[in-house]
Amino acid sequence: MKKTILLLLLSGLSCSALAHDGTVNITGTIQGNTCTVTTDTANQQVTLGDIAAKQFTAAGSASQPVAFTIGLENCGSAASAVSLTFTGEADTTNSSLLALTSQAGSAAGVGVAILDSQRTLLPLNSASRQYTLDPQQTTQNLTFYGEMVATSSPVTAGSVDATTTFSLTYQ
Repeated sequence: MKKTILLLLLSGLSCSALAHDGTVNITGTIQGNTCTVTTDTANQQVTLGDIAAKQFTAAGSASQPVAFTIGLENCGSAASAVSLTFTGEADTTNSSLLALTSQAGSAAGVGVAILDSQRTLLPLNSASRQYTLDPQQTTQNLTFYGEMVATSSPVTAGSVDATTTFSLTYQ
């Protein structure tokens, strides 16, 4: 009788051990839909050049645009498009333009415009159009332009310094 009970107990234990036949591991990745700004374009200096005050004949007169690039890398397939918003202190006469940094020797009657790749004004603190991102490209360069724009006439000679930051919004 003891052997039968022991045999029944052992057979019950072996049945439950046979019930565990395998394991299923489920994995995946959640990707952020962001890119990295390239180190050489994250903080840059755009030199608009030396322009004669007499070139600005009336409010709205502008210097030649100067191109600058913002490079994006490591975008991955989760990011399909991006828009940029440039922020900074707005000019008091034209809020679409950047105000000049207030310092001794600054020019007067002029602000700084930021233009998109088609040379269309990007109003300060407003999102740009969507730029499509290609996940097959390792680096994607977005071209913009800076230019001086007269806000009044006459423009007073002096230094032109302005600062903007940009933020990226992804689709």
